[in-house]
Amino acid sequence: MEKDKTCRDIYFEMRSMNRHLQRVGNIGMLALLLKLSEGLEYDKNGKRLLKAAAILVGVVEVLLFQEAVTDCIKKRNGEADD
Repeated sequence: MEKDKTCRDIYFEMRSMNRHLQRVGNIGMLALLLKLSEGLEYDKNGKRLLKAAAILVGVVEVLLFQEAVTDCIKKRNGEADD
């Protein structure tokens, strides 16, 4: 039982670290998009691409949040079963 609980804890910690790394990558992507947006005053297609990329980063953040909530629920239910 103790081995299963330890493996499960390691699994959830690794998933959490992966989510944090993805969030750091998203922050870097937003910084890059902000830097690129400075030169797009008259470029309509560039602005559309920039908006689409920002929306995609937002969608990824929502999915990461949903995954974190799901993992918290699974972890709580798993600990309650023990």
